[in-house]
Amino acid sequence: MPRVKLTAGRIAEFECNGKQQSFLWDCDVPGLGVRATVGAKNYIFQARVNSKTLRVTIGDVRAWSIFDAQVEAR
Repeated sequence: MPRVKLTAGRIAEFECNGKQQSFLWDCDVPGLGVRATVGAKNYIFQARVNSKTLRVTIGDVRAWSIFDAQVEAR
């Protein structure tokens, strides 16, 4: 999974490209990403707990700033 610095431009251009969902991961905050589905983009936090993947939705990219999502993920 390539990691990039999340910016407003990268998030706006990011799409799911015909898949059910696609992910864009932040290089500054481990576990923070953007999940794109058909018609929606959300900030998410993903971590491993007891060898299982735990994914929590933080909120819609239109309602949360990148900074606020990073603080929430930390």
